[in-house]
Amino acid sequence: MFDRYHPPDTPWWVPYDPDYPDDCDPANRPLVQFLQSEVVGTCRVDRLGDGLAALRLVAVESGHRGLGLGAELVENAERVALELGAEELCLNAQPGVAGFYRKLGWKPGSWRGQSNCPRSIPMRKALSRKG
Repeated sequence: MFDRYHPPDTPWWVPYDPDYPDDCDPANRPLVQFLQSEVVGTCRVDRLGDGLAALRLVAVESGHRGLGLGAELVENAERVALELGAEELCLNAQPGVAGFYRKLGWKPGSWRGQSNCPRSIPMRKALSRKG
């Protein structure tokens, strides 16, 4: 799924590194989305400190989009971020999915550590503790 967002034939290509420090950091939480017993989505919640967390590597397999799985994945990530003490969550959205995030309450906004990819749209969402 990583290569779909960082394709080798583009100027923003980045090879996937399974040993990348953020992927191995015990402070960060990888999440997977299942449909029955099949992994169809993934993301990672990174703690940035000062009440801020970042949602990274969000992806849903193309054949499973439009079924509400992406929204469920993001909502689960928001709950995990709250459990980690975050008050706000941020992410780097690709242009084709910025509208999806807006529907879930995200707004464009800069943040420390945002991507320098020229296609990326930095977004933020304040988290609330319901109930």
